[in-house]
Amino acid sequence: MKEHRYTILTGGTAWNSMVSAMNAVTQKVTYIHTISDNGGSSRKIINVFGGPSIGDIRSRLNRLATYVTPESKAVKTLLDHRLTKESSEDAFYEWKDILNGTSTLWTGISRLEKGFIHRFFELLEDERLKKESQNRADDNKFNFSDASLGNLYFTGMRLFFHGLKIPIAIFSNLSLIPDTIKVLPICETDSPISIAAKLANGSTIYGQNEISHPGEFVDKNFDQPLISPIEKIFYINQLNNPIEINADPDVLHDLSENRTLIYSMGSTFTSIIASLIAKGVGECIANKQNSKILILNGENDR
Repeated sequence: MKEHRYTILTGGTAWNSMVSAMNAVTQKVTYIHTISDNGGSSRKIINVFGGPSIGDIRSRLNRLATYVTPESKAVKTLLDHRLTKESSEDAFYEWKDILNGTSTLWTGISRLEKGFIHRFFELLEDERLKKESQNRADDNKFNFSDASLGNLYFTGMRLFFHGLKIPIAIFSNLSLIPDTIKVLPICETDSPISIAAKLANGSTIYGQNEISHPGEFVDKNFDQPLISPIEKIFYINQLNNPIEINADPDVLHDLSENRTLIYSMGSTFTSIIASLIAKGVGECIANKQNSKILILNGENDR
């Protein structure tokens, strides 16, 4: 008998605490992820290197990863590391030590594995220098303070492969994630996209970060209500113009299969509805008579 599969519509960090619990039940799971987050460290990467948000996807992959060998644990230590946030200058010099191969973070990683990871760090650095030479404005200079090496590595792969699916496959293989577990971006794109919310009073809020947790310092527990209820969520490009995105074919195929669909906890509008509005998703779900489970939040969502 074919083992039952689960598909989870998910967004940011809310489900991360549930990953180990889900793994204890089954490893036949597909996680469908939004790629519209434009806050925190993702904002810095998007502003300079473009592309969709990768922070939430990499965070989920990291939670799913299996690190059992000494080398795999050394790789985890490297990719989990954040550069110092004491000063941008100190962070930059720390980054240069990693590029030069002299950082102690490379300890325990074989020459072959080091060369593979290092190549994508180099690609990111080449792109950074190119961007700075094209435009010397401060806005185009990447601030390495508190930057996640895992996110920088993943961004280097995205720049090389011009998409997210191959980097996800590489990272999954590197971190020994079982091949029965899938992590799928809601769409395959190499362009920055976000979402906007049209409110009942006629105003519009641009950007996922501003909808869910506005402010210079991101506070995930921000609970001040919106000034008016949300009437509509839609995708936008870098110029804040409305766009329509097509759901990735792998996402639609997964949703069309006979499996249980879980709407995870998290921000309803920015994590769940942001996936539902991708073209084709709603139709797939509506046309299947699968079991559907909504897991409620443990605290108020703005």
